[in-house]
Amino acid sequence: MVVTLDKLLELFKGPCNAKDCNRSGEVWHKSQGGVLIVGWNCGGGHGGLWESSDVLIKKEQGQKVYVNTVVLAASILLTGFNFSKVALLTKCLNLGFISNANFDRIQRLHTIPTVQEVWSDMKKVIHEVMKDEKLVLSGDGRNDSPGFSAQYCVYSLMEEMTKVIVEIEMKDKRETGGTSTEMEVSSSKDNP
Repeated sequence: MVVTLDKLLELFKGPCNAKDCNRSGEVWHKSQGGVLIVGWNCGGGHGGLWESSDVLIKKEQGQKVYVNTVVLAASILLTGFNFSKVALLTKCLNLGFISNANFDRIQRLHTIPTVQEVWSDMKKVIHEVMKDEKLVLSGDGRNDSPGFSAQYCVYSLMEEMTKVIVEIEMKDKRETGGTSTEMEVSSSKDNP
């Protein structure tokens, strides 16, 4: 849902809604990582704060981590999108969005460790279920860019009958003597 900011702020304007107070209020707003924060107060000392997202955690210094901010960062990673392209889209639409530094921090501290933990748990279950089975395995490597400039190769091993991924290995070009063409060969040797 996309909302025009001026239309939303209209909901906060007008006289104070505190009992027996009809003073006109002052409304302010700020955007923080894709979250809109609206505050209002009147000359009678009444006021309030509205945030467009639930708070995930509140840090010791009072800083808040919002659910929407974490969901935005996680959804970019989990859908395979590129941060800079999504950021450009939101800029063209004039939408509040998370910064690149915030995106990287959330990935490093929350999203990637969670994905690694879930994958590790899934792998244990998959290996346990398939440990006594005869398997037909297929493997394939995919580089992050075509040709000799590739820095990373992700090699996936799939059980052919069930189409279940049983192993994933990532290689950095530096692990293969700086030769990107050797990454897939090295990964496939690690996953016999």
